[in-house]
Amino acid sequence: CAILGGAVKTKESVRVLPSGHACAVHALRVLAPVSRARYPQAVGVQLKGCPVGRGQIICKPPLPQTGSEVAVRFFCVFSFNARNDFAVRCATQSVKASCMAIRSVRNVDGLKEKGITESFEPGDMVHASIICSEPLVYDAPHVNITLSRFVILQREAICAFGIIEETGT
Repeated sequence: CAILGGAVKTKESVRVLPSGHACAVHALRVLAPVSRARYPQAVGVQLKGCPVGRGQIICKPPLPQTGSEVAVRFFCVFSFNARNDFAVRCATQSVKASCMAIRSVRNVDGLKEKGITESFEPGDMVHASIICSEPLVYDAPHVNITLSRFVILQREAICAFGIIEETGT
């Protein structure tokens, strides 16, 4: 796995998100066993008594947030219709998502309000609430920028990029 921030040591207590399982780090491996690994190393982490699957995050306090409903701001690089199926891909996860509410849409040319619409064009800056098919693990941009960034994909193509601001409910 990749270390997204901070450091981890053997025998340290960690939590797996979004499942919430608590466990301890049994061993760390880079090319040979090590007792400590830190950002930005890619490292093998062996946990004691804890199942971990693809897309899950191993972390220690303070824990990032998890939620299916999130407030986001994104910038469109290609046309994108929020009524159609789309996916949100973040640091370690890719999930299906849909728009719950569009709060505002502005175009980068003059930053003029465009009015609420679900069809976006390149250069649109959107403030919205989305709901995801599975809980996302994220953090506020000022806490961990890596866990707040995402891209929106529609028909396997990147349409927008942005940041997760907060949990919805």
